[in-house]
Amino acid sequence: MARTVDQSSRNLTPLKCDVLLVTVTSVESSAVLNTTEKVTGAGYQPDYSNPNNVYYHLGVIGDTRVAMVRSEMGSGGAGGSLLTVKEAIQDLEPAAVIGVGIAFGMKPDRQEIGDILISKQLQDYEPRRESTDTANNSQTISRGCRVEASPGLLSKFREGELSWQDCELRFGLLLTGSALVDNREFRDQLLQQWPEAIGGEMEGSGIYSAAFLHNVHWIVVKAICDWADGNKKVNDEDARQKKAAKNAATFVVSVLQRGGLARKEFQHQSGDILDNSDPESDGMETYQGSQDRNIDLASKAEQQSPDAKTLKVLYHYYQKHKGDPKMNLDDLVESSGIVREEVVEILRALKENSWVEYRLTEGAEMGSVEITPAGVKVAKGV
Repeated sequence: MARTVDQSSRNLTPLKCDVLLVTVTSVESSAVLNTTEKVTGAGYQPDYSNPNNVYYHLGVIGDTRVAMVRSEMGSGGAGGSLLTVKEAIQDLEPAAVIGVGIAFGMKPDRQEIGDILISKQLQDYEPRRESTDTANNSQTISRGCRVEASPGLLSKFREGELSWQDCELRFGLLLTGSALVDNREFRDQLLQQWPEAIGGEMEGSGIYSAAFLHNVHWIVVKAICDWADGNKKVNDEDARQKKAAKNAATFVVSVLQRGGLARKEFQHQSGDILDNSDPESDGMETYQGSQDRNIDLASKAEQQSPDAKTLKVLYHYYQKHKGDPKMNLDDLVESSGIVREEVVEILRALKENSWVEYRLTEGAEMGSVEITPAGVKVAKGV
């Protein structure tokens, strides 16, 4: 069992870290705490400075200050990964966030329990359109975004692959959604739609969304504990989860030990995540992460504390239109899964709170929308 150190030290101001690890279950959290204690020789330091989260400061591994936070299952809700990680980033100011834990595998004929899945890409499978085709047959069309893990973090884990021998490492497309999948038919439907997928988990979308809004690097590293086939209870679930959690935690810590993830060094190597085009082009400035001349979305988040739907609208807007500020409002409604009237109200509230400048085409339908982050002016004219 992992030990705590100096429990009497309950900071009013949270300590900072370079890398934030995100876990959910007690099995995942214990695996991280036990693995880091073996490396540092010391227990963790609990941090109660935030009334919503407990932060676990794990010490320095390699050249990196490491902390952990636990979320509830899934991305949504008050305790889900989106809001938990968003608050943790504001408090601890990490340069990178890593989801660590357990996942389900997709291909039991080619994978093994304990194989580690690293998210080269992440696909949210839940946003979708349910309709009928011309023959009146039910039709499901995915509206979820596929995003790339941060190249800088991915390269660190690729380097760690070279000396890793404990179990199989699988880099590829990881599915994410808030459903706890334990049904073979549903799993096979996912595999039919995304045959290249290596597995699935529940918190990645929230981790990505929070990291994206705060210009923080991210990746998800989880190991296979089951096959999502309805046999969790039959196949010694506890032992399989412990094996998978230990494998994922051990690999992540082995990468941290190699160094190169301390804040200044890593940011210098990797650059700003949201570094866009020439600010003088097309008569408007663009968002450039933490550049002083722009207002950072993260600082606005501290002041305004937007709800999950607002974050979701921003996430889908920026993910689908990274280089082009113009977007059809109907596309934003479909991709976010939020009804049109609510999206329009969210946009209005964002403008009133100085989160964004936006413009909509004239008329009641408001068919096209253009958004830029706070502190950035929109080109004149419609």
